[in-house]
Amino acid sequence: MSFDKTRETSPEKSTRRPHSHSSSSSHSSSNSSLGALTAVLSRAAKERRLLNAPIVLQYPLDLPLPPAIHLLPFHPFVIKIAPGAVVCVESDIRGEVTIGARTVVHPKARIIAEAGPIIIGESNLIEEQVLIINRHPEKNGQLDPNRNEPITMVIGSNNVFEVGCQSEALKIDDNNIVESKARVGRDMILSSGCVVGACCNVETCEVLPENTVIYGKNCLRRLQSEKPQPQTLQLDFLMKILPNYHHLKRSPKPQTPPAKS
Repeated sequence: MSFDKTRETSPEKSTRRPHSHSSSSSHSSSNSSLGALTAVLSRAAKERRLLNAPIVLQYPLDLPLPPAIHLLPFHPFVIKIAPGAVVCVESDIRGEVTIGARTVVHPKARIIAEAGPIIIGESNLIEEQVLIINRHPEKNGQLDPNRNEPITMVIGSNNVFEVGCQSEALKIDDNNIVESKARVGRDMILSSGCVVGACCNVETCEVLPENTVIYGKNCLRRLQSEKPQPQTLQLDFLMKILPNYHHLKRSPKPQTPPAKS
């Protein structure tokens, strides 16, 4: 007795449902958005080769892709490190950041230029787990819609940022100390010789007078007679020791055009 092993497919199973108009339109919009994204990436790669700079594409690469008009422009950022500065590769530096000579940036420190450039002067000490961020301004807990123009954060010379502190102040002068776990808000301006004590949270909108010391859990204030001494010996020691145990970041070398024959 023989059996026929071929299976007959029913017309219902073999019949394919035609694609609806909505699905075809979604596929076409995704394809057009994907093409626009490809063009942006190729353009970014081309400018990266010309500028020798890292490219940040401000676009979430999650599918499905939205229309091409939602693509934000990319911005090439260059980290400028002056000769004599010691910046460990384990530090996280993003955006347009300038670091002056004899400034030491420890591993795991973070310097993030989100709303605009950050300019750091000479002989600053930035220790582990420090966060220096130029953040976008907020209104009522939401990003300010008028935030298109970049805002520059300027940090002077001979400042010390101790372990785990956070600074969002747009202007910091010279010879200041932000101690461990302290936080300085965006609207605060530190003049020269100020000390923000450990675990103090200062977010008021004011210019802190020179030689002001903020201390204690209630953020009490007093004036000291002299400015803090520069950490010259500690900087000299770290500039000798850190390169022995950590790789250092360098500024990208500018590309010179080929000589014309």
